[in-house]
Amino acid sequence: RLHGFPPVVDGNCRLLILGSMPSVQSLERAQYYGNPRNHFWPMLAMILGEECPPEYSGRVEMALRHGVALWDSIATCVRPGSLDQDIRQAEPNDIPGLLRGYPLIRTVCFNGQAAKKAHDQFHARMDGVSYLLLPSSSPAPRRDVRSLEDKLPRWREALQNALQI
Repeated sequence: RLHGFPPVVDGNCRLLILGSMPSVQSLERAQYYGNPRNHFWPMLAMILGEECPPEYSGRVEMALRHGVALWDSIATCVRPGSLDQDIRQAEPNDIPGLLRGYPLIRTVCFNGQAAKKAHDQFHARMDGVSYLLLPSSSPAPRRDVRSLEDKLPRWREALQNALQI
């Protein structure tokens, strides 16, 4: 059975990015988006107008400094490998509890369809919170969105609107 990470969040966060469940590489490294090929950290840095810090602690600090929280829809599951389609016996994280505890978060961005599907399976949408589906930052090729350049415009628009940057 796999177990995810605690949220990366503080009282200044205004936006929550929800993944589904960390990949095998992310779990091994104990890092959100720990696969070096994942587009998440480079995209976030570009959108925030910063250089992407080389160390994970610097990346987390960059996200928090700009009001970006991170967590996953799934707290624990059974999954051979890293593919979302192989997730079984999922148990949710308490996303509504997190949003109640951090009331400045008014936007939830799903990092891909699996994060949205898992969230919606377990939780109702909360009043006063905007929910946005973004293309997965995963390096796994998709039919419609493959490269960082394909994903960046949608991510940029969502984050800039939510963070007012």
